[in-house]
Amino acid sequence: MTRKVLLSALTLVALLLVLGGVAVAQDKQLYWQRYDVDLTPLPSGDLRVGETQELVFTDGVFRYGQREIDLTKTNGITDISVREEGGPEYTRSDSGDPYTYSVTPSGNYVNVRYNFPPTSDSRRTIVIDYTAQQPLRYYPENGVDQLYWNAVPAGNPSRRGPP
Repeated sequence: MTRKVLLSALTLVALLLVLGGVAVAQDKQLYWQRYDVDLTPLPSGDLRVGETQELVFTDGVFRYGQREIDLTKTNGITDISVREEGGPEYTRSDSGDPYTYSVTPSGNYVNVRYNFPPTSDSRRTIVIDYTAQQPLRYYPENGVDQLYWNAVPAGNPSRRGPP
């Protein structure tokens, strides 16, 4: 049962690597150099998710990024944290100050906005960790496990690769 869930998770991560793309934010341009997702099934049926996004800023000055997490196939999202790989842990705050993040529910999504010092013509690697509640479905009577999780962010633009 756990082996099937892990195989499904690995398949999703492989698809994510193939489908990685460009993001456009704040009317300026950037692209994902790397977008990795680490999925850890928990005995409760919850899923611990770690998203690592290496962002390359190519045009303009950036002060924040955001990630909309789809809630439709979960019972909610908890234990959210944001940090930079090899760098500071962000503090949850609505201030908009550098190294802070905020979490805002919006319909079937939760929006995680993370703020950093003004950045241009460089890169940042942001790590967002959270727990998705109940995206794993176990059916012991017929030996079937299902993972209801989309590791590719909603609104992923169709343009691919560096500009």
